[in-house]
Amino acid sequence: MNLTEYASLMRSRIKQCLGLPVTIGIGESKTLAKLANKVAKKNKNLNGVLDLTEFKNIDEMLEKIDVVEVWGIGWRSAKKLNGINIFNARELKYADDKLVQKKFGILGLRTVLELRGQSFEYDGGIPEIKKGICTSRSFGKPVFSKIELKEALADYVSTCAAKLRKQKSAASYIWVYIRSYDLPDEDYHYSNWAQIRLPFPSTDTLEFIKYTNQALEKIFRAGYNYKKAGVILTGIVPLNEIETDLFNEGMMNSKKEKLMEALDKSNSRFGVKKIKIAASGQKQEWKMRSEMRSPDYTTDWKQLPVVKAY
Repeated sequence: MNLTEYASLMRSRIKQCLGLPVTIGIGESKTLAKLANKVAKKNKNLNGVLDLTEFKNIDEMLEKIDVVEVWGIGWRSAKKLNGINIFNARELKYADDKLVQKKFGILGLRTVLELRGQSFEYDGGIPEIKKGICTSRSFGKPVFSKIELKEALADYVSTCAAKLRKQKSAASYIWVYIRSYDLPDEDYHYSNWAQIRLPFPSTDTLEFIKYTNQALEKIFRAGYNYKKAGVILTGIVPLNEIETDLFNEGMMNSKKEKLMEALDKSNSRFGVKKIKIAASGQKQEWKMRSEMRSPDYTTDWKQLPVVKAY
């Protein structure tokens, strides 16, 4: 059974059991999978399923998709892309990396790389070796201070680091980006990113936080209402492929390794982030509100609904 057949079976089961009509898109990256889903919805001949991993004419398909329909490209970014003669997804796929990074930052570059089939792991991803691990969030309120941004980024990079250790790999680079609220006056909109190369590939949350703070110092500007921030770990290598030397104090320090191991085991036993790094803050007033979030019945055993029989 190939992926298309398996997805069709899933689709019919969901329809049968839940009464929900769904379409399924499959791709080598999340961006491609979302585009596949869009195409599957519009083309009835596909019967609700499109697998781009077996699709021979991806570029032809991308050429027919307006750039504003690409995941992560809003109307403002689409307008800027049109200004540099990029109107469809295919043109974005083959855009110059340096130009995209300069005008749209690391998020824009990530979108371009995903259109080329390079995959990044997002929150909720499966634990396998990835070329990049990303955690980003919009804030629950406008954030003005550098202190709150440091707390948020420490929290985000802690999440990335835990995923990194879970897949038994280390990261060589940290990317940090921040973004202010979009206002009608372009002069009051600000977004920027910074990259830090680590001395050695690392798995240490504390080390990541140190370099995340260094990156923030490079790009922070006072006077803006920040609405979003994020961290991406790249240059990922399996632990068993790292070359060590006498000067590698970063990853191979046994005390740090045991500390991270204890942190991961505690959070696995008692719940995610029940024990966290103090740098991520206590009150975390910047955090997105989630009081009304629906339970994860289908993805978390601990949140399965309980039925009592009398």
